[in-house]
Amino acid sequence: MKKYMLPGASALALIAAVPALVQDNTSNVAQGGSANAATVIQSGSDGGSTVTQTGQNAVADLNQAGISNGSTISQGGNRNRAEVRQSGSDNESTVTQDNGTGSSDDNNNAKVTQSGSDNISTVSQTNDFSTATVVQAAAGNQSDVSQSGDLDVASVTQDGSDNDSDLLQSGNLNTATVTQATPPT
Repeated sequence: MKKYMLPGASALALIAAVPALVQDNTSNVAQGGSANAATVIQSGSDGGSTVTQTGQNAVADLNQAGISNGSTISQGGNRNRAEVRQSGSDNESTVTQDNGTGSSDDNNNAKVTQSGSDNISTVSQTNDFSTATVVQAAAGNQSDVSQSGDLDVASVTQDGSDNDSDLLQSGNLNTATVTQATPPT
């Protein structure tokens, strides 16, 4: 019996397997209810994400590039939308649009964009029709947004390093904007 080695085919198989070995990203998506949509794109390495949607007509859109970025999106209620974009390394994002009591938390919108490293964003929205937007760039920024009324709007922009923002709104029709930048040296 003769054995043949096909160097071209072996090299091609090795090249095809390398991205799977290098990236090591994980994603868990769990959906209940009906007509929910989740898109998860992870490039880079050691990224992790969890998306849980239990209502109806919810949309989760997650895109992570870089190293060791993590994201959790949890949505109950109906017609909630969460969008998370992270690039760089060691960024963490948590979006929760559900109070866990079974009451409706509908039509909320959260958008988180983080670039750089070691940025942390937490968005929690309960009740209806609220919007939160968080943009963090550079390193070591932290943002916590909590809204528990109807028709609340929060916007946080942090550019530079080591900025910290805690934004809490309860009641209805509240609007808050936080802008922080590290001055140039």
